[in-house]
Amino acid sequence: MSRQINWPELLAALSIGALGAFMVLKGSELSLGSLKRMGPGYMPVAIGVALIGFSAGLVIESGFAARRPFPFSWRPVLAVSASMLFFAAAARPLGLIPATLGVVVLAAIADAPFRPLRAALAGLVIAALGYLIFVLGLRISLNPFWW
Repeated sequence: MSRQINWPELLAALSIGALGAFMVLKGSELSLGSLKRMGPGYMPVAIGVALIGFSAGLVIESGFAARRPFPFSWRPVLAVSASMLFFAAAARPLGLIPATLGVVVLAAIADAPFRPLRAALAGLVIAALGYLIFVLGLRISLNPFWW
């Protein structure tokens, strides 16, 4: 049985490896510090090494995996993009809670059977958590509502 290389997967793996190598090179220009006192270059180098390792595994796997057709759907792409644009446009004028609720509901449209009640409930929970964490916990000056 002959093996065929899955070229799209191999190119993706090599791209991830190149990003990891770039992070290692740029991060090593900064002070690495030690485990006890990490410098500014420590995390970029650590993440870069992890990406290179992940890439190596993907390169090996790309030689064994058969190429499968990838079903593409515009609905998730458009829904998630619209939700991000909505948050960018609505966070200041509407406030954190309505903007977060809108993001979750718009992003939930990406799922095939859209369930508005479940999306609204999840949005309310996430908005409340965002308020508790960022406004009350971290004391970031975000208006919860427009008033």
